Amino acid sequence: MLLVAAVLLAAAAAQAQQLINGSLSIGQSLFVGQTLVSEQGIFVLGFFSNGDSTYLGIWYNYIKPKAIVWVANRDTPIKGGNGSLTLSISSLDLLDRRGSKVWPVATFDTNSPQAFLLDSGNLIINGTMPGTPNPTWQSFGEPCDTLLSGMRIGYGSSPTTQYTQLKSWKSVLDPSTGDYSIWLDPRRLPELLLSHGTALLYRTGPWNGQGFSGQPYLKATNKLAFNMTVSKDSAYYSFTALDRSVHWRFIVSPDGLAHRWYSNPSNDWVEYWHWPQNQCDSYAFCGPNAACHNDDCSCLQEFVPKSPSDWNQRNFTGPNIAIVVSISVVVALLAISAVIGFCYRRSRQKHLSLALDHDHGPGPKLAAPLEKNLDLHDIRVATNNFAEQNIIVSTRSRTIYKGTLPNFGDLALKRLNTEAGLEEIKNEVKMLARLDHPNIIRMPGSCIGNSEKVICYEYMPGGSVDEVLFAEDEKSAVPDWPSRLGIMQGICEGLLYLHDQFGIIHRDIDPSNILLSEDLIPKISDFGRATLHDQGQSEGNDENFEGTHRYSAPELFYNKSYSVKSDVYSFGIVLLELVTGCKAASFRREDADDLPTYVRQHWTHGTADQLKDPRMGDAPRGEVERCIHIGVRCVQDDPTMRPTMSYIKNTLAAISPSL
Repeated sequence: MLLVAAVLLAAAAAQAQQLINGSLSIGQSLFVGQTLVSEQGIFVLGFFSNGDSTYLGIWYNYIKPKAIVWVANRDTPIKGGNGSLTLSISSLDLLDRRGSKVWPVATFDTNSPQAFLLDSGNLIINGTMPGTPNPTWQSFGEPCDTLLSGMRIGYGSSPTTQYTQLKSWKSVLDPSTGDYSIWLDPRRLPELLLSHGTALLYRTGPWNGQGFSGQPYLKATNKLAFNMTVSKDSAYYSFTALDRSVHWRFIVSPDGLAHRWYSNPSNDWVEYWHWPQNQCDSYAFCGPNAACHNDDCSCLQEFVPKSPSDWNQRNFTGPNIAIVVSISVVVALLAISAVIGFCYRRSRQKHLSLALDHDHGPGPKLAAPLEKNLDLHDIRVATNNFAEQNIIVSTRSRTIYKGTLPNFGDLALKRLNTEAGLEEIKNEVKMLARLDHPNIIRMPGSCIGNSEKVICYEYMPGGSVDEVLFAEDEKSAVPDWPSRLGIMQGICEGLLYLHDQFGIIHRDIDPSNILLSEDLIPKISDFGRATLHDQGQSEGNDENFEGTHRYSAPELFYNKSYSVKSDVYSFGIVLLELVTGCKAASFRREDADDLPTYVRQHWTHGTADQLKDPRMGDAPRGEVERCIHIGVRCVQDDPTMRPTMSYIKNTLAAISPSL
């Protein structure tokens, strides 16, 4: 018997030792009293008890007081103590002392599955590598009461996507599903809702591209970014901790409050904020015709209670007609304001056009035109009278020809085939005629008259970044890492010239508009949507702007506003494409609907090095990760949190000083 006991103790000790690396292999089990620790010791997976009920959960390793962030069997506790978590070839099973399953985890089909506890707090089932982008199963997909950095809640249309929300504990000691939830409603504009059962208690106000309209005090910082991914049939909210030394968690507590906590240097929890802070913050607490003061309701001036008895009994469920009238008045006022605002902006746009034409107003002036207009005869000679064999690309609205001028050399000539796009080509001529920079496409001249509308550019034999990076021909050579760094820095230099020298916002940066010389020197082109920034204003508005999907900043869609930070967002997308080799315009995966979300997940999980495009060969890991960090900062939803082009220039120069 002593020998058997010794063997069992030795086996248990060996098993415990194997669990230190943060993973379970096929046939391994985690028993009560044992823990699975993440690689850097941040999170722990193990068992905890409440009376005679035992639960499997995840909590922070060193932070006090103990904060449990996820519970597997919150509604099916193990009774009587002993239990185990066992990984088989097709499932992860939580068993009670009799060997019965107490937690309905989905089965999976993968070769040599392993269970990993990541430093993000995510328990995943994967192959032999913990950082695989699409885990077979993950605890982040089944949240309880806590939202961690990189985790998300919301809804989607994909068959594999579950509706995810936060559900409170029953009490501070009982992790079973409570009465309060934080969620997103597919029938509403994207916003966070706090509910008690089916009763709505609090709403943050719709997401406006930078934050929630009902929480103007809540702003992203250099340590925390808020994210809302919205598409036609899905919406997901998440947050990202930009400073990994600080741990953040967002929870819905059993008393019906939403809290955000962070860890201080002493590894203690500090409350950042909570809502609602009082009854007056509660949704529709007093109704539309009453004001709330110190948790009490009083009629607004000129209003009297419709039912004094209901008012005295604090029954506020009957002002429906007043709601309809109030909404109608607000909608009418908004419509009038929109018309006035539209007329005002149109007037400002005309003023800006005149300022561009005549160089009026204070501040830096655009340079004098580089060349005069070209004669139509010269253009016909250059293109052999617009010969078909000289066509580079042709669409219904425009045709691009290759041509040659004796005093200039090879040209690319854009000829407008319809009246559509005339204003854009005029705008482009106004802009390019006055710009002179090695990373801006050069325009030797144009011919815009009644019969022809042609603009001429220097010819770029390297094609566009889009063509080079996403060539359909697998044998086509793709740029190596030093070349990609050079392209990033060249785009950055061109945008910095536009922003700082002239206050020009391009508003259409994407890989098809970045042209390359034979030596892969990038030049920014296509200035049809560019605008001259009004002096003294931090941002502008354009109700008629239609951006390029997946490349234009979210504020251009949500509230039609733009600034130099809009170009920073687009630059960040192109930078992430250059690093990952993934095309943002067509990007879609099960766990991420867009490229920024996909990259942000890897960055949060500490697996950014796996994003590198394998086609570009060797690249120093540190350089790749620093570029990814720049990209993550550029594509934040809040424009004020994005870096400036001057900062990006200096950071890129520090990554590769030889460029």
